[in-house]
Amino acid sequence: MLAASASLFNVKVVILDVGESAPAKQVIAPISPTHVDGTFADPPKIRELADKADVLTVEIEHVDVGALEAVQNVPRPTLLAIHLSPATIHTIQDKFRQKEHLSSRGYPISDFPPFEPNEESKRAAAHSEHKVAWLRRCRIFVGERNTISKVLQTDLGAQVIKT
Repeated sequence: MLAASASLFNVKVVILDVGESAPAKQVIAPISPTHVDGTFADPPKIRELADKADVLTVEIEHVDVGALEAVQNVPRPTLLAIHLSPATIHTIQDKFRQKEHLSSRGYPISDFPPFEPNEESKRAAAHSEHKVAWLRRCRIFVGERNTISKVLQTDLGAQVIKT
């Protein structure tokens, strides 16, 4: 964690997270300015954090990118540096966009056809002999199980059942 290393060099660190016992807040004691209690998706809390800092480091992709862009463009005496940049986080948040980005730069990745859950995709999956993994593009948490679906043919047409 960046905060633990920074504290060894007496760098003042302010943390945005929910609750006084959030993991990062347990590593770094509150100093002046104090930590911010809130979520990464709360624009007013992101602004409050930005008001207390010269550099924002984002160590999780589930943050409000629009709020980061807004605080980055606010006139202030010193430029607010944000790492990773809001544009990079925006790319990372959408796994399809991320794969397009990596593919366009020559990185070897698996095929990734776009997928929209609609009647056509249900019919296509119904003809498959295998389970179908429907992976979400956005708001995927590390270790979170994506929906594994089995499509059954019924008299009413294709029906998606979670397994």
